[in-house]
Amino acid sequence: QTITYLEIREMNNTITWSLDKYKQNLRIDGDFVYSYSTKVAEIDHLEEKVKPLGYWSMTTSKHINYVAREYGYKVSQEVA
Repeated sequence: QTITYLEIREMNNTITWSLDKYKQNLRIDGDFVYSYSTKVAEIDHLEEKVKPLGYWSMTTSKHINYVAREYGYKVSQEVA
């Protein structure tokens, strides 16, 4: 799977990056997904899942689903 836009910043040994489609409002910092400035999900690379950290709006849910698709992971139905 190809990510067409990738901005990587290294801060305190943590990689932060944003994806093409929602680059203004979506970013990944380490193993966490941020929608706007709110931490909304955790990326579990062992289980290959994105785990929401609560119940979110339609837009935030789209962000979480987009990250999961880009990784080729599933979205966990359980809230972390």
